[in-house]
Amino acid sequence: MNLDVFNQGFKVFREEGLKALIQKAKIFCINKRNENSSKEKTASDLINNRFRNIQKIPSFFCPTNDGKRINLVTDSIESHSLLGGVATAIIFATMLSKQWQVPLRVITRTTPPNARNFKKILSLLSIDIPNNIEFYSDYDRDFFGDKVNKLDVHEEDIFIATSWWSAEAIRKTTIKKEFIYIIQEVEQFFYDYGDEHLLCSQLMKEKDIIFIVNSKWLYDYFTMNEKNIAENGVYFHPSFSNSLFTPIFEKRKEKYQLFFYARPNNSRNLFYYGVNVINRAINEGIIDISEWDINFVGQGVPEFTFDNGYKCNIIGQLEWKEYAKFLESIDLAISLMYTPHPSYPPFDVLMAGGVVLTNRFMNKQEIDWSKNVILSELNEEDMMKNIKISVEMAKNSQIRKSNFEESQIPQNWTLSFVESIKYCEDRLNV
Repeated sequence: MNLDVFNQGFKVFREEGLKALIQKAKIFCINKRNENSSKEKTASDLINNRFRNIQKIPSFFCPTNDGKRINLVTDSIESHSLLGGVATAIIFATMLSKQWQVPLRVITRTTPPNARNFKKILSLLSIDIPNNIEFYSDYDRDFFGDKVNKLDVHEEDIFIATSWWSAEAIRKTTIKKEFIYIIQEVEQFFYDYGDEHLLCSQLMKEKDIIFIVNSKWLYDYFTMNEKNIAENGVYFHPSFSNSLFTPIFEKRKEKYQLFFYARPNNSRNLFYYGVNVINRAINEGIIDISEWDINFVGQGVPEFTFDNGYKCNIIGQLEWKEYAKFLESIDLAISLMYTPHPSYPPFDVLMAGGVVLTNRFMNKQEIDWSKNVILSELNEEDMMKNIKISVEMAKNSQIRKSNFEESQIPQNWTLSFVESIKYCEDRLNV
């Protein structure tokens, strides 16, 4: 067996589990079989192999229909994919379906559909499940993007993209020119300058896309840097349910608990920078490990010890209920994001009663929803100063509780999406 293939398979097994490994092995075998069916690769073969994620959804035109239908297109709704942005897209699609009284179809592209997970996330957030919902997946499409069981598409279908690659696939699939794209990051930042960066940048200039932008911070960035998105879009602020957490401000254990949002495979989360500043804070006594437990949570965290020999707790990706229970134990979180978007973990921690240290970036200069969040410049001296402030605040239960009670974090998804739904209605003449 090719060593690279073995290493990739082991990584999938370690980070996503046996089920994901079996699914990806099946796709790999399908592709290899089709690759080997021709003696010589064509240009189309090369492109198909490189950009499987932007292939057209296998579909056929259905001339008769029963009216409008919402189609949510995402990579996966497996448990490892459900935190943050995918959950937000599910909530938005569900609310559109209910308000417009139209069916909802969920389309997954990298794993089979998981109706149980879909319903679980809505149940946890106390959101009613749509009356008319169906699921489709083309995760097992062949090398050329084809599949026997194709998706029926009609002129009244309204598609929702959840990434630039799902948006590109929708452009090739939908009959209706306009579609919705719920955009939750500066996705060009995912890449070095190259093919993906170019394709992503080109898509952001499409005027037939209705952009639903996650947060005013991100929208303000687009206003300055991607005017087409701002001119053809609207922003919303996500909501964070207080029903998931029971904040406890008194010290519950012998040690205080620090949570570092650790994502070494997502460069925008500044994993190594975070390790460096935590290491320095320990060395300088700002974080006293006789008082603090340090918890790294995320996929793919390597085993290591800090310079003084302390070994942190490494916790893999958590499901929703486990995640909520874990956050209730947290006094301080360090959650970095090298983009204009603040990300979700800081607000989850705030809703659970903890203190958060995060970073400034371009137009992201303040988060005024809670005094329990502290923003730092991304230089070590400012980080050391703000880690010290954060540690002191986290240990002061009275200040933490007072700040929590005065916080203004949105908590109602219906209110969050009022303007976005109205904007879609106007653009789509619903």
